[in-house]
Amino acid sequence: MTTDLERERNKVIAFLTESNLIEGIRQPPTDDQIEETIHFLRRGLLNLHDLCELALLFESRAVLRSSHGMDVMVGSYYPPRGGPQIERNLRLLLDLMMEGRGAPYDLHCRYEDLHPFMDGNGRTGRVLWAWMMIRRKGWDHTFALAFLHRWYYQSLDRRRDSKWET
Repeated sequence: MTTDLERERNKVIAFLTESNLIEGIRQPPTDDQIEETIHFLRRGLLNLHDLCELALLFESRAVLRSSHGMDVMVGSYYPPRGGPQIERNLRLLLDLMMEGRGAPYDLHCRYEDLHPFMDGNGRTGRVLWAWMMIRRKGWDHTFALAFLHRWYYQSLDRRRDSKWET
């Protein structure tokens, strides 16, 4: 018989595997990545230090872009220039997430637009999305569908909502 902890772990493994595939990473998540992600998702509060540690676990180049000159380009998108405002904006975004102000889809998009780390933003952003969803819907509902499946429907819902706001 599978325990709740084993089911939780299996859900996180499937989520991280899909998250890696989105990035073109074919290797399975490491035991450290699995355990730290579970620990992160169980947190009641988020803080910048824990997020930075999680990002480094996924990507050794995941340094917070808190100094001038730490600029990146993502495809044809130029995120805000590196500097102290990146850390300030990330802290504000984490506060919004903890307060439950804003839809997980919208907050995830803001995180990805900020692109606070030199690398590893997609994987940490998806874990942040899962953290928000768990608080709103619980573990079972959050992981009932694969990330991309759920993201697709949240995107459609958000698009439909904004269509009627004009």
